[in-house]
Amino acid sequence: MNSPDSQRLVPLDWMRGLVMMFMALDHVSAIFNLDRVSEDSYASGAAGAALFTESGASFDFFTRWITHLCAPTFVFLAGTALALSVAKRLERGDSPWAIDRHLLARGVILIALEAWMSLGGLFPVLEVLYAIGASLLCMVLLRRLPSWALVGLALLWMGAGEWITGAAGLQPEPVPGGFPLVSAWSGLVLVPGLVHTPVVLPAFLWMPQTDVFISIYPFLPWLVIMMLGWAFGRWLVARRESEDLARSASRLLAVSGAGALGLFLVQRIVDGYGNFWLPRGSDFALRWLQVSKYPPSLAFYGLELGLMALVLSGFFRWQRPEVNRNGPLLVFGQVALFFFVIHIHLMMLVRVLGFGLDEEKPFQVTGTWVGTVIALVVLYPICRRYRSIKQTRPAGVLRFF
Repeated sequence: MNSPDSQRLVPLDWMRGLVMMFMALDHVSAIFNLDRVSEDSYASGAAGAALFTESGASFDFFTRWITHLCAPTFVFLAGTALALSVAKRLERGDSPWAIDRHLLARGVILIALEAWMSLGGLFPVLEVLYAIGASLLCMVLLRRLPSWALVGLALLWMGAGEWITGAAGLQPEPVPGGFPLVSAWSGLVLVPGLVHTPVVLPAFLWMPQTDVFISIYPFLPWLVIMMLGWAFGRWLVARRESEDLARSASRLLAVSGAGALGLFLVQRIVDGYGNFWLPRGSDFALRWLQVSKYPPSLAFYGLELGLMALVLSGFFRWQRPEVNRNGPLLVFGQVALFFFVIHIHLMMLVRVLGFGLDEEKPFQVTGTWVGTVIALVVLYPICRRYRSIKQTRPAGVLRFF
């Protein structure tokens, strides 16, 4: 942590740690907040306009809204970390095949972890680990493209993805409170939905026997974010010896973030193409912020990547030669996957013990925030200890986590 190179990576860890804490908030909300707002797509959100006029909806809305920053930041920084890791391996003399093998193994492990953890729900669910794992598999080939090509392809999809989806006849049907039925190909690659399995899956814990699974994060709309993150990682590698790296990175991120937010603002003013058929519908402030996450829309990309870039720009600007090595943001950010797995199992334990959604319990959104603080306090020493163990075994199996 005392080398110049490691200091330059501290802002990435801070950013990752921040969104890990936001993610815990969202998952605690799923257990304690009966009034949780999650109208994040055309299929479910178009029927949820009434919630924006209900008393008290704003606090619930923002509790969910701030957590939208998590998934795009995870995926972007996964791409950035991948570029930094590949550069380090190449300098060490690793062969291209050895690097590809590592990416394949990591992608498969993440998809397997997703499958395992989804067994704790009411249905098998493919979420962000699936999207990152599948995207890593794709990067085995895509990493060989120049940065300008990756950025160009990513921006092309962000701008034209809604049109391509509609032209392919994959516009989802509105299903209040749920996901539409989609084909396996569409659900795994492009559009979130309910997918029938060729075999009946056995019952597990409280999950009943089922022949369906839910794909919330089809990988293609998230792969393009990883491609942008990879390009940023390459940019960092190319300038790692520069004394002005932090200032240059801060400036690049600030300009990019401002541009992305400007694009978001234009889309919301026009209120037409660019939000995956989820219209603003009114000038009520919360409707301006209701962007389609499932699947990610142009408005979502602009808003969330813009906010992420501005926050990360600030972290690069504020970093100092000496940092608190045991600060919560740094600790959580350096063991992000471990944090993710452990906190999900902690949420499962809370549910098994009988806590959670209950109309007779006055937890709701207040309990969500209190529960999140308690969860983070419990997780901090565990994550700090795991980080210490991992650092003593850099070449062991823990490198995948």
